[in-house]
Amino acid sequence: MACEKRFEEMLQSYVDEELGEEEIAELEMHIRGCVSCAKDFQEMYRINHIIQKAFEGLGTGCGLTASVLMSITDTSPKQRETAVMEAKQRREEEEKEAR
Repeated sequence: MACEKRFEEMLQSYVDEELGEEEIAELEMHIRGCVSCAKDFQEMYRINHIIQKAFEGLGTGCGLTASVLMSITDTSPKQRETAVMEAKQRREEEEKEAR
């Protein structure tokens, strides 16, 4: 990132929904005029979305790590979806066995 360190920190805080209204307005104005920060924001937002999708409906079973790793590596959406579904199935099987 070619901009000030504070904008880099603000980008992550924005994605994490931790900024106040004034900071949001300042960052949004900056992003409109800075291609580098706009690209960084898009990438952070994309990664955050992938991670959230990976954790949906998953507990902390053995498939969690595999699901997260598959979601953040360079795999196709179909491969990620398959990995997540397999992890969910393993978790359901583990829960059944535990009963």
